[in-house]
Amino acid sequence: MNNLKISTRLLILIGLLAALLTAIGSYGLYGIQQSNAALKTVYEDRTVALEQLADINYLMMRNRVLVMDMLLKPVAANIQKRDTEMQANVQKTNQLIDAYMATYLTPEEKKLADDYIALRKSYAFDGLVSAAQALQAGRTDEALKIYEEKIS
Repeated sequence: MNNLKISTRLLILIGLLAALLTAIGSYGLYGIQQSNAALKTVYEDRTVALEQLADINYLMMRNRVLVMDMLLKPVAANIQKRDTEMQANVQKTNQLIDAYMATYLTPEEKKLADDYIALRKSYAFDGLVSAAQALQAGRTDEALKIYEEKIS
């Protein structure tokens, strides 16, 4: 090394530093790529799922309000209008639940979701839909009983 000229020594030093800088830069880009992939997973499996859950919650509460509206104003036109909206909400809720279940779920989330699906089925069909059907058939007292026992 002592036999080399200063210009050669500087050239070797600059070459080593450039290689080191390239290696560090490449490692940094790799880290950014991994971070972006992790954030994409957070967005797709958590943020989108949270929006789906919020929409499901809204639609379930809206259906309850629709049944209450049918009970308060049990005329055929109102019952038909509200029932049509409720049926559309039930279909949209089913689609949202299917989309939610297609995302990545931890074992605990999967268990909670399965429990919710079973409870929702009972609530929606034994409660909301049954009350709406009773109202359409003109059985307001039966619909009120279903509301008090299964919905409320």
